[in-house]
Amino acid sequence: DFALGSLLLDAGQVIGANQVMGLAATGTTTISVRGLPRIAAVTTGNELSDEQTELPPGMIYDANGPYLQTALDEYGATNCGVFRTGDSADELIARIEALQPSVDMIVTTGGVSAGRMDFVPAALEQMGADILFHRVAIRPGKPLLFALLPGGTRVFGLPGNPIAVAVGLRFFVVPALRRMLGLPEERYLSAKLTEPMRKKPGLRFFGKASASTDDSGNLVARVLPGQESFKISPLMQSNCWVIASEEAEELPAGTTVRIAPTKPGTLI
Repeated sequence: DFALGSLLLDAGQVIGANQVMGLAATGTTTISVRGLPRIAAVTTGNELSDEQTELPPGMIYDANGPYLQTALDEYGATNCGVFRTGDSADELIARIEALQPSVDMIVTTGGVSAGRMDFVPAALEQMGADILFHRVAIRPGKPLLFALLPGGTRVFGLPGNPIAVAVGLRFFVVPALRRMLGLPEERYLSAKLTEPMRKKPGLRFFGKASASTDDSGNLVARVLPGQESFKISPLMQSNCWVIASEEAEELPAGTTVRIAPTKPGTLI
């Protein structure tokens, strides 16, 4: 059912089982594709541990490392590993220098705010990186950083709070991945809030939320309690993010908002 000379696939299409069926049916055995971006992640912090024992005072389990390990696979990257350093510029520089020849992008977590232990920007500058932006008007994740290393390797520096990591990955790293893969810009969905929502004006807000359809088949979303950037349990219950604009403050029930599935391309 393919006309002679007709176009089988457009540039930017993802090759899945349906596309493979069409290619095979027409006897097409080779096509040109873009390789998956190669990404590595580095979590930073002297307080991080993955020991399966009772933690000593001042230590926390490393939630970001396993999260990134799983998410990078889900988001269509070639996962080159998740590593950890302490709060040391020298350690981070050594790790990045070891990774740089074999990756297209590095994602770090922690060390990008304005505290005494926030060393990532200085470490990148010491490596000759061009920091294109540092701090964005969003919540959570305001201290987020993006830089280019000599040679072109991209570096996203995400804040260390787990939900800030999830927001930075979903709304900054994923769009960059799509661009590297030649995919079109993602179009978010629209839904009506089931309950009123309040936020501080001046920052774009990404809220952990649960979306479903109402009795009429319309998409609705409920912003979950526990929106602090250290609270993980609402993320486990969510299937989308509600995106509220910088200007918004009071959003009554019934307000139409943009929502993004927690995993791009999934249907709610």
